[in-house]
Amino acid sequence: MWARWFCLLTFWPGVVWYLYYKLVVEDDLREYRGLGIGGSLVIYPFAAGLFAGVFGEFAYGALEGGPGDNPYAIAFYSAFAWIYLNQWFLYDKVNKLFVEAGRPAPLDTWGLFVPGWNFVTGIRQIHFLAEYPAACGESRGLPDRLRAGGLGCISWEVKF
Repeated sequence: MWARWFCLLTFWPGVVWYLYYKLVVEDDLREYRGLGIGGSLVIYPFAAGLFAGVFGEFAYGALEGGPGDNPYAIAFYSAFAWIYLNQWFLYDKVNKLFVEAGRPAPLDTWGLFVPGWNFVTGIRQIHFLAEYPAACGESRGLPDRLRAGGLGCISWEVKF
């Protein structure tokens, strides 16, 4: 019984974090690079479909049939198709940024469809998207003393 509650209590914070992350990343790419449709247009359809499916399941048992059995199931499964499609576009945008900068494309977009490798590709996407401004010599708001390595507690040297 405790495992069910543990899953329920950790699932929703994970969904909220993921939606916030998607909002910020997509808005950042739209604002700074002119790429994509923006975070709101990516996450709102997904969140609405997820909510509709969960509501339909609790209220009517709507997800017990097939994906096209009722409007709740259609909304739920369409939401996941939507977010997967936009994740594909995000991986492609990150690859294009690196190729335009003269660096090799870091992400395998087909990794989206392989369970487990999808998670690895997502973590790599976060890493490479965070690395991109530094790799291109951009600071985007870092304080001068941090960019220059002027904080005594932070060392920019990699020691092995």
